[in-house]
Amino acid sequence: MRKFFNVGDIGDIAAALEEAREVKKNRFAWKHLGENRTIMLVFFNSSLRTRLSSQKAATNLGMNPIVLNIGQESWKLETELGWKPQYTFDTGIQMTIQWYLDNKEWWENIISGEYRNYFAEMYKDRVE
Repeated sequence: MRKFFNVGDIGDIAAALEEAREVKKNRFAWKHLGENRTIMLVFFNSSLRTRLSSQKAATNLGMNPIVLNIGQESWKLETELGWKPQYTFDTGIQMTIQWYLDNKEWWENIISGEYRNYFAEMYKDRVE
């Protein structure tokens, strides 16, 4: 699968739009792209429609979506468990970005698929 982090990563906009039209015509024909993959969808105060449509699109591609609604579901932690966030959103997101910058080797192994070798070795004798 391709990874898009910036609008410039798209390349040919016309070709991307044509591909989107093809996906829309037969949304299940592309299921092989996401089979056996999990995707975490992180939303910051998005609408229910946005969350559901994103989750449905991931499911149509064969993925197992995990939805994290930042800022909308933490109230239960505060009211029912007494938990309060240690950092503000701005501080927390800065710290998170810095962590990823400082731990490039960790996430590069995930993107490259190298972690699969670790799990294959660790669980090779496991009975399924």
